[in-house]
Amino acid sequence: MFVSATAIAQQLPQYTYFTYNYINYNPAVTGQTPCLEMKIGYRRQWTGIPEAPKTGYVVAHGKIGVKKRSFHGIGMLVDNDVAGPFSTTSMFANYAFHLKLNRSYTLASGIGIGFSQYRVNYGAMIMEFQNADPAINGTVNNFIFPQINAGLWLYKPNQFYGFSVRQIKPNDIKGLGDS
Repeated sequence: MFVSATAIAQQLPQYTYFTYNYINYNPAVTGQTPCLEMKIGYRRQWTGIPEAPKTGYVVAHGKIGVKKRSFHGIGMLVDNDVAGPFSTTSMFANYAFHLKLNRSYTLASGIGIGFSQYRVNYGAMIMEFQNADPAINGTVNNFIFPQINAGLWLYKPNQFYGFSVRQIKPNDIKGLGDS
């Protein structure tokens, strides 16, 4: 707690009700539902506080190529996250392969490929030393990065186990933050 080291962090959207939004966290869930599923969601945090985080998303996914022991899932996810002067819009195309292991369990592996657009509204920032950081004075306030998400999902009708990795490829702005 008292030792400091270099910290690297990321800002990812938060979604309410994890159990209704598995696909937002793990692309292997794509196609798991028995029919085409479409969802729209919105979350507003810290009501009454100006510039509080707001997140909205649209998801659609379903299964194709159903065989006796396997099927494929395809889907898409679009989300928008705003927190003060920072905002992000992401779009992903998801694919998952589901393989029935036995009577109860199915194992799915999935990948989500897309991009995220990060925006900064410098005009909304008020800083004590406005001219101190050359990155703030820059004219570029819009960055687009490719994104890759991956996951595994072991499930049966009343149970699931999942593992996922979001943003496998780190976002990197050359020259920003270099000493």
